[in-house]
Amino acid sequence: MKNLIIEVDNEKFFVGDLAIRQSELMQSTISEKRIESIENKVLFLTGFALLDGVGTGVSKFNLVTGLPVDEYLQFKELLTEKLIKDHVIRLIDGTKNDNKLIQIKRCKVIPQPFGTLFNMLLDDYGNIQDKELVGLNIGVIDIGFRTSDYAVANKLEFVDRLSSSSTTALSTAYRIIGRKLKEAYDINKPIHQLEDMIRNRSFTYNGKDIDITDLVNKAFSLTAGNIVSEINTLWPDIWEMDKIFITGGGGLALGDYFKKYLDNYIVVPGGQFSNVEGYQKVCNRSFKRVIE
Repeated sequence: MKNLIIEVDNEKFFVGDLAIRQSELMQSTISEKRIESIENKVLFLTGFALLDGVGTGVSKFNLVTGLPVDEYLQFKELLTEKLIKDHVIRLIDGTKNDNKLIQIKRCKVIPQPFGTLFNMLLDDYGNIQDKELVGLNIGVIDIGFRTSDYAVANKLEFVDRLSSSSTTALSTAYRIIGRKLKEAYDINKPIHQLEDMIRNRSFTYNGKDIDITDLVNKAFSLTAGNIVSEINTLWPDIWEMDKIFITGGGGLALGDYFKKYLDNYIVVPGGQFSNVEGYQKVCNRSFKRVIE
């Protein structure tokens, strides 16, 4: 959506592409207090409003979502409390202007990386499709852009003492690359503007194409190594893991660079969507009855 505005609590917010293009101050948050933040509320309600589509009236939803593992036990009840209620919003998309009453009837919060686990375990209807996973000891490395989550499931039970969150993620590699480009070419770009250079493994400098393949490979390999160092500390008996899933958008980018560090791992296809696809499957399994 290129021109998306949402009104919440009598205040209007640009969302997504429109916020990037037009806002003088862009708001986002990855802090532990984001559950109670306006950013979190706006993004959740925007998602519900878009699912509801065009039209007015009451829209009822059941929801499954996730929290980073370091926040799961502390905040899952608070997040559920914040979501299970009636939300009055207005969605403005181009020429459309819709008032909506969003009702969240039931909500289930799970550790964020478990979305990937359940995506592998369940079919689209929420039925178990891979019975082998039920009895295994599984580690999930969920690598995002700014943070990563490490979670362990023993026979599908969340093991809190072996689970943690980290700031070592894909942006770690981007910062390394940005620093080296600054040193070599006096280029000073913010992390989010390095995406095209890194994807293409090159950039144009004074009319010349500069190949940065080696730099990207070194930064990605170093970041993968740092992640493995963290999980070796967190999982001292990593050899007991029956399977290790690497997921998330960062997991796809860094997946090949784990080869020299790990043996028993699988890079989850479509990892950037695997958690949310798992949430959908858990929702189908948990809330099979029609919303009343």
